[in-house]
Amino acid sequence: MTCKEAAKVGQDMGFPGYSAAAHSLASRPDFSGVTWVPELREVFTRKEGRMSQKELVLNYMDEHGSIDPLRAIRDLGILRLGARIHELKAEGWPIVTETRTRKYPDGTRKTWAEYKIAAPSGGTPETAND
Repeated sequence: MTCKEAAKVGQDMGFPGYSAAAHSLASRPDFSGVTWVPELREVFTRKEGRMSQKELVLNYMDEHGSIDPLRAIRDLGILRLGARIHELKAEGWPIVTETRTRKYPDGTRKTWAEYKIAAPSGGTPETAND
C-alpha cells in the first residue's frame, strides 16, 4: 500500500490527520529481513503467559530490594518506571519512593528516584506482599 492509499483509507475511516501518520509509517525502514538476537525478540514480542511490566517491577524489587529508572531500562527494558510505580501504588502496593542525589567533581548534581516495597510495621520487605 502506498502512502496515498494509506492516507485515503485513514481519511475514509474519519481520521483527517491520518495522511501524516501514513507517510511516517510508510517511510520507516522495513525490518522484516533483520536477524534478531533471541533476547531482544523476547523483549519486543508479547507472548501468551509473559509477565506484565508491573509484575516484572515487583519481582525485581523482591529479588534486589529496590529499583531505579536506570536499572529498569537496563535490566527490564521498562522506559516508564514512574508510570508502572504509580499504577502499582493505585492498586494498593506499599511502595516507598526515596530520592537519591549524586554530586560530581564538576559541581553538577544528578537526582533520581529509587523505589522499594515498604515493610509492614514490625515486618520485613519480604513479607510486605503476603
